[in-house]
Amino acid sequence: MRKTQHAMIIILLISTLFLPVSYALDTSKWDLPDGVTARLGKGSLESVRYSQDGNWLIVRSSIGMWIYDAHSGVELDFIGKNQSDILNLSRDTQTYASISPENTLQLRSFPDGDLIISLQGDATDVYNVNFSPDGRTLAGTTGQEILLWDIDTGEQKAKLAGHNRSITSFTFSPDGETFVSSSWDGVIQVWDATTGDNQKTIGTPANSTVSVSFSPDGKTLVSSDFNRKKVIFWDVSTWQPKDTLTLPSGSFTTFSPDSRTLITKGGFGRIYLWDIATGTIKTELTGHVSSVTSIAFSPDGSTLASCSSNQLYLWDWRTGEQKLSISGHSRPVYAIEFSPDNNILATGSRTEINIWDVDSAGHKTTFIDDDWAFNSSLTFSPDGQTLASKIGWNIRLWDLKTGIQQATLKGYLGTGASGSGYGPIAFSPDGKYLANTNSYSSILLWYEGRIFKSALEGHTKSVNAIDFSYDSRFLTSGSDDHTVRIWDINTDSLIDTFNGHTDEVHCVAFSPDASVIASGSIDGTIIIWDVKTGIPNVEFQAHPEGVQDITFSLDGKTIASCGRWYDTDVSLWDVNNGEIMNTFSGHSESVYDIEFSSDGKILATGSSDGTVLFWDFASDTLEETQQIAEDVNGDGVVDLQDLIYVASQFGQTGEDNTADVNNDGIVDISDILTVAAALQGQNAAPSLITSLHHSISAADIKQWINQAQQVDMRNPTYRNGIAMLQHLLTVMTPKQTMLLNNYPNPFNPETWIPYQLSENEYVTLHIHSAEGKLIRTLSLGHQPAGIYQSKNRAAYWDGKNELGEPVANGLYFYTLSTPKFSATQRMVIRK
Repeated sequence: MRKTQHAMIIILLISTLFLPVSYALDTSKWDLPDGVTARLGKGSLESVRYSQDGNWLIVRSSIGMWIYDAHSGVELDFIGKNQSDILNLSRDTQTYASISPENTLQLRSFPDGDLIISLQGDATDVYNVNFSPDGRTLAGTTGQEILLWDIDTGEQKAKLAGHNRSITSFTFSPDGETFVSSSWDGVIQVWDATTGDNQKTIGTPANSTVSVSFSPDGKTLVSSDFNRKKVIFWDVSTWQPKDTLTLPSGSFTTFSPDSRTLITKGGFGRIYLWDIATGTIKTELTGHVSSVTSIAFSPDGSTLASCSSNQLYLWDWRTGEQKLSISGHSRPVYAIEFSPDNNILATGSRTEINIWDVDSAGHKTTFIDDDWAFNSSLTFSPDGQTLASKIGWNIRLWDLKTGIQQATLKGYLGTGASGSGYGPIAFSPDGKYLANTNSYSSILLWYEGRIFKSALEGHTKSVNAIDFSYDSRFLTSGSDDHTVRIWDINTDSLIDTFNGHTDEVHCVAFSPDASVIASGSIDGTIIIWDVKTGIPNVEFQAHPEGVQDITFSLDGKTIASCGRWYDTDVSLWDVNNGEIMNTFSGHSESVYDIEFSSDGKILATGSSDGTVLFWDFASDTLEETQQIAEDVNGDGVVDLQDLIYVASQFGQTGEDNTADVNNDGIVDISDILTVAAALQGQNAAPSLITSLHHSISAADIKQWINQAQQVDMRNPTYRNGIAMLQHLLTVMTPKQTMLLNNYPNPFNPETWIPYQLSENEYVTLHIHSAEGKLIRTLSLGHQPAGIYQSKNRAAYWDGKNELGEPVANGLYFYTLSTPKFSATQRMVIRK
């Protein structure tokens, strides 16, 4: 497909000259993952580059690489991440670097994707790369270190270790002889690009340096400091500072081709062009509404391209005139909803709702909201005339034909109930009621979305999910209090409470005939409840990091589900027995929302990668899987998820437990070794270790290896299992102790702080205000070596000080300390 599509570029260049103005290329069908019939959106923008001849604009997005005609903005080609994860392009744009499924750095020709060479060494931790000007050296960062590869031979020729915190930026000098890197440690390291020898350390450790770049003439290096609103110009001949420029905001910097102008990004999407000689602003480019992520000059120096998450502009940078705007890229999709007639799909992102034609997958219009929050839930009225959206603390009612806001619901304050938070909303099927959840455990009902009716009280914590029965008589809800409840809408009364989940219930759904309710929880399970008896028909482990959303197929025989955090897949389950039927893999980032069309033919999935995928759904085309004993979760493959499941059942007894692989009545070390031995090739690849350390620690694996010494070592399966466990232990034990970025960030009111330990250590976490005042101390105690990244293993802060009082909005710093290590990162509370 790649070569065929690339061959179309010349045809497209010629044919588009003679097409009517209304013509648009159907990019929704380009380079689709298996099973996908259409893609809505082109993904969030990450970076922009020009081809060497200036005719192509090459844009990296969250889903792959787009190629545009640099003069007309017409789409020419697309390389999806389903082929390879593209990291960066060479300076001549003839080659790109990517990570293979086996975690090997590969160099491929651009744009046809032919493999040129595979570089030696495991590239699991490499997250950013840079080509030297002559294209013969590739630099890649793994955190605090930089690796250099010889592109001609594929050999790794140097490892640059000098920073003690994460690297923020690195670049080659124009002549390729020098390599410079910056870090959160505040210093700039200067290296010999050929030998890897450290030549110089410059800068002040107190300042966190986030960006370094050379002027095109190679005489000046410019560095910018985080949140200090200044850049420093360094004389490359002496490595001494020669000038300082104070910025209004921002830290991104780059030079114009003639080295006379410095370009910086500012707040609210602004771009400033500075006269370096005078230190004054020459031009301000305005148009972006969110932070600018990348800029690039055309080879002839006449045009500046800039991109933010969903906007791509070309400018005459000398006059400030916008020459071209390229549309179609989008922010993360948080909510999706089909219209009752299946003709349109609405998608909710930050500040905007996009309306799409389902048949053509074409974009129809955008509803813009002045609230800077994101649209977390959407629902159509049954007549399809009104679209309700939950954005921040408000519910908007939109006229679908005109796009005009008809009303805003802020809550009913007479009884103390008020609409709040990011909970879901739903119209009843008869259109009589609009239901909304809030963060104070209530469910609010409005008549036709206009007049407040009542508040359903009973949950003891926040309500996360609601769904109406097909006849509008009942409503089910799921809450942080771990319960699922059923309500009678006519009498506003609680009918039943289902207890079974061990953590927050995040999603609920009535089956089409309302005979059962499906609920998904942060505990990772899905439970199918019998509505009449309140007894679970089926309970099964679905997603290790928790269940984000669930929905029933039209016939009620299948449940589709998606997981939380970094889970990019959608799973299909048999309602009767909870067995896996199929897995849809196509998004590059987390899936937030999933919906079946009312005719049951399409499963739509919305993702933080900024796209919606339409999956061709038909029960008679679902893959049949033949389960083997080691495939304990029944997904058709033996992988680390099976090992995780066996570990979760360790010590359990009884019949019909699939984790009891050898059927001896107990889940023990023999079952763990049997599954471990069955892990082969890609199923045990290091890329899957991230899913392993969320549920199992290196200490657990050490304990299994110790227990394994008591089994029959003459059994080759057990010997292979021990060898695999030893391999996993090696991979899961970090080579260095690191403090990672907290998530979410910004946050309100709680956050998780991940880290990793290369050896057993006593760990303490200190939280300081921006002024350096100690706010909170978290004593994490003695921790074994391993990765502490998932929510059940990372450090947790509830946003309160030592007295239990919530702290104010603003910037804070957290420091992880062990007897041998200390590192600091920043975080923001935004209420």
